Amino acid sequence: NKGQDALAKDLFNKSLKYTLFLMMPFLLLFWVISGFLITALTTRDFSAGAVIIPYILCAYLVFFIGNFAENILLMKNRTRVIFIAYGISALSNVIINILLVPRMGITGAAIATLLTFILHAIIIIVSVLRYGIFHIDLGYIVKFLLSSALMFGIVRMVSPVSLVNAPVILALGFLIYLAFMRLFGIPGKGEAVILKEMIFGRFKTG
Repeated sequence: NKGQDALAKDLFNKSLKYTLFLMMPFLLLFWVISGFLITALTTRDFSAGAVIIPYILCAYLVFFIGNFAENILLMKNRTRVIFIAYGISALSNVIINILLVPRMGITGAAIATLLTFILHAIIIIVSVLRYGIFHIDLGYIVKFLLSSALMFGIVRMVSPVSLVNAPVILALGFLIYLAFMRLFGIPGKGEAVILKEMIFGRFKTG
């Protein structure tokens, strides 16, 4: 009914918003230090693979959003759509790999993964828009992406990192991200309480 759909819309969009709020900066910060960590902790053969990390991080961020939206289809008992989406994605992945891997090697495989996950997320999101539960807050997205980009740019200028200053850069980057988000008015007082519970609530009950 309408009451349940309204509740589901509120819970779904808040959960997605707050999860991305915490996830995005750490993905970008890992992107900054990943090349150094792989070079420092592995052999030269593995360090060559650092170039694909940005593609893989973006791919799984997109996949997370699409997978999150799948919950709406499950709630609406539209599992057939999910099955079709995965089928199309799998077939597309094979085709894109055939086209890119011979020319670009491991980078081509990473790009194929990213493009496949983007296609999957598009299919899922388009399928759930009809239910009016998945809400795209363009204002929040712009502020969120701008804060992330500014943090990323500033932290990149601090590179290269070392095993000594890597934790400092991670902490500094997250604080910069929070500062920009607060400058844009995010999170509000109520949202800050919810985020605090998401992060520290489990320790109170543990």
